[in-house]
Amino acid sequence: LVAEIEKLPPGEERVGAYIAGLRTIAEDVDAYRAFFAIAPHALRDPDLRPRMAALYTWYREVTLQACGVTLPDDHSARRRLLATAGLVLAAIDGLALQVALDPGGVDDEYAFEVLRPAVQRALARDGGPGGAAETPTR
Repeated sequence: LVAEIEKLPPGEERVGAYIAGLRTIAEDVDAYRAFFAIAPHALRDPDLRPRMAALYTWYREVTLQACGVTLPDDHSARRRLLATAGLVLAAIDGLALQVALDPGGVDDEYAFEVLRPAVQRALARDGGPGGAAETPTR
């Protein structure tokens, strides 16, 4: 997925294509089944937990890379961008679980449509594709 997305120029189209690709992944119940089997063990196993945490660190970085985002030196912007990537992963994992448990019970197509502009806005706030760096008001 990332290799295909990286062929697109940075911007909203690239982010949208990545989110659309993640929807395909979330709908692949068989592929997610292994993740669902391993996750509870990782939470309890002190040897497995840091390995799975490292995998998520890598997933967050890959998500930003796929979206055309280079992590800035600014610590606050960096944390916000990584948090945005974490939110993307949480949405994917959560929707994949719902699709697996209740196929057709959630309109995941619509959920991903809602996710796309939210991610685009969040990335643009910190200088990602689609906008100049600006700090959101809290």
